[in-house]
Amino acid sequence: MIAVGKTKTFMHTMEELHRYLLLDSKWGRPIVGVSTIIFVFMCLSGLILWFPKKLKKFRNWKVWKQGFTIKTKGSWKRINYDFHNTFGFYALLPMLLMGLTGLLWSFTWYYDGLERVLGDKLGKSRFDKTITIDDSSEYQDKAILDFNTLLKKTDSILPYSNAATRVTLPLSLDQSIMIRKISNEFLAFNAADKLQFNPHTNNLVSAIYFKDESIGSKIAGLIRGIHVGDFAGLTTKIIYFICCLIATSLPITGTLIWINKMKKK
Repeated sequence: MIAVGKTKTFMHTMEELHRYLLLDSKWGRPIVGVSTIIFVFMCLSGLILWFPKKLKKFRNWKVWKQGFTIKTKGSWKRINYDFHNTFGFYALLPMLLMGLTGLLWSFTWYYDGLERVLGDKLGKSRFDKTITIDDSSEYQDKAILDFNTLLKKTDSILPYSNAATRVTLPLSLDQSIMIRKISNEFLAFNAADKLQFNPHTNNLVSAIYFKDESIGSKIAGLIRGIHVGDFAGLTTKIIYFICCLIATSLPITGTLIWINKMKKK
């Protein structure tokens, strides 16, 4: 238990460092936000520099190939340049997704603006609630929930087996019981299908399937997963982990490139 407590404390400290630099949120949020804007700008400017500099070379595959490969037989300066140029390109999209979604936690205007663009609440699963059942008056004397039957019904409607199931109990006798199911497959959206049952009759009263939602609603529901990298299961977690390692190396390789250019001047 002590080890678990220390782990939670450590992870909480890391989160505070990541979001506020261990400062008061009033000062930490904008500092991290501005730094994130600079990070996004560096990613976009790096993409521009990655493209061939002369228009006449756009149709030359050999020129493009240099941006996709590392010349391992070159000097250390060339290898360092290719590492920065090539791996930076491969990690670009995840880095941009991390940066553009990370701004949500720094600027209220950005958060509100993205909600308007997507047409739905961000991280809307936080607002999921049980619903009122109209015909509950005749069952007021019954307060026993048949979990086995409800879970079997849920599995028959949502047949994927490798999944996490979360049950939200009714707040009163006239409320439904909500069961959410999220697939744990290697490549599956980290989003829940939501079923609501009448706890007195076990009848299904509402069903919301993630696949049927609009693109904007899907993005809004997955927004935290897009930032941390688990929006499509373990697959995107691994991709994000590798891209984070690359992103950490880019300031080092970029500084070495700058030093070498300064020496030439």
